[in-house]
Amino acid sequence: IEQGNPSKVAMLAEFAEAVSEVCANLREHLAEHANISFDYISNAMLSCYTGSKKYSLHLDNPHACGDGRMVPDNGHRMTAVYYINPNWNPEANNCGGGLDIFLTDPAQAPSSLAAAQKAPRMRAAPHADTLVLFLSERMAHQVIQTNTPECQFCITMWCYDEGMLQHFMPNYVALKESQVYSDVADVDSDPDDF
Repeated sequence: IEQGNPSKVAMLAEFAEAVSEVCANLREHLAEHANISFDYISNAMLSCYTGSKKYSLHLDNPHACGDGRMVPDNGHRMTAVYYINPNWNPEANNCGGGLDIFLTDPAQAPSSLAAAQKAPRMRAAPHADTLVLFLSERMAHQVIQTNTPECQFCITMWCYDEGMLQHFMPNYVALKESQVYSDVADVDSDPDDF
């Protein structure tokens, strides 16, 4: 994806719009069958993983994780990741830039990230036109480390409960100021992982 190429930027916007439509079309079904409700879909975030990069195990919304951390609900309900890598080669890239999703009970948040890490995992390869959807509060995941100079691209969008999102920062600040705040860094997170 060349910087400033208008046709490719327009194509990315079309991909993002399509992902947003998929999410919107799932809204009613998730509310009825999984007790998941959201009323806001974020703008798309374009990510590029290359070299030796990863994103460590985490939950997009860890508020219900029972590992003793006190984190307010940030409103994330569902995460959508759309891969746009037409030249991905499984033999050369070993799924680098893709996702490992840890298959804990989807009806509730895992008891801890350590417990989630022991669960079976589903690996999603970063191949073009692959859409991965998962519950932000309930499915721990990590970006698989890249080991290639080629860029691995994806578009990520989040579906939110907008009311909870609006209250997140005031609640977070109140927790921190009350000295009840505990470290919310991800297990094994390292600034070099990003």
